[in-house]
Amino acid sequence: ANVYRIVAGLPLANGDSTWQAEILIPHAGGPVNHVGRPRTMCIRGPSRPDQDLAEQDGRELEDAAKDGVKAVRQAADKQQKTKKGRA
Repeated sequence: ANVYRIVAGLPLANGDSTWQAEILIPHAGGPVNHVGRPRTMCIRGPSRPDQDLAEQDGRELEDAAKDGVKAVRQAADKQQKTKKGRA
């Protein structure tokens, strides 16, 4: 758990590929769901046109996971704002 992976994002309007980091972390609401499976939450970084940038996002999310769900959400929010030029 708490290991990021890179997934294909939606292609841009011009057809170029994008990539996204995502991480599955244990859900704070409880250890298991109604059928006994561990509850997890998927948090994704922004779509990136460069796979190396997505890898960097993934490492940041993985580092934040050591401090819990809230820290991962904050890291992902910061990445989104940076992408949009608001940070």
